[in-house]
Amino acid sequence: MPEFLLITTWLVICYLLGTLSLGDLLGRFKGVDLRTIGTMNPGATNIYKTLGPIYGITIFMLDVSKGLLATLLPLYLFNVGIYVAFLSMLLLMAGHLMKSPWSKAGGTGMATTMGACCALLPMGLMIALFPSVLVLMVTKNTTYTGIFAFLLAIIGSWLAQGNLIQVLSVLIAAGLVLLKYRLQYNRILE
Repeated sequence: MPEFLLITTWLVICYLLGTLSLGDLLGRFKGVDLRTIGTMNPGATNIYKTLGPIYGITIFMLDVSKGLLATLLPLYLFNVGIYVAFLSMLLLMAGHLMKSPWSKAGGTGMATTMGACCALLPMGLMIALFPSVLVLMVTKNTTYTGIFAFLLAIIGSWLAQGNLIQVLSVLIAAGLVLLKYRLQYNRILE
């Protein structure tokens, strides 16, 4: 398969993967509309609080896996480089964060973006993992922990590797998650 066709097909797959809201699917299976209870978000935190830890952790891991898949394959299996991995992450996030033709928009995209960023900044992941777990244990707030993890991974990666494109990719992704978070929760609070 020619490289252009492979990359184009992969980018379309990433968008479609992003439109797959695993939280909504689980909610339907359990007979619960997650968009009407708790934080009204079909993400792992709301699932954890409303349906229980097993379901919340499972959705978190599946969402992280979606992000990892989108960026790991172009980087290591297709060997096409950081630009395609970055585009893969952006299209995955576009599918997740925006309303698609066949479903509502996903949640804030924190777990999915974390997965994508793990492949882009593996050194940042190593640097941020333990301190982020400590922040989660102390604050018991996944939003603060996610923001802390993104910032620490970005700074740690920049200091350790100095790859501007990878760091900027994660910074853009983190900014999009924060924007979606703000828009979604402002709507709920109004």
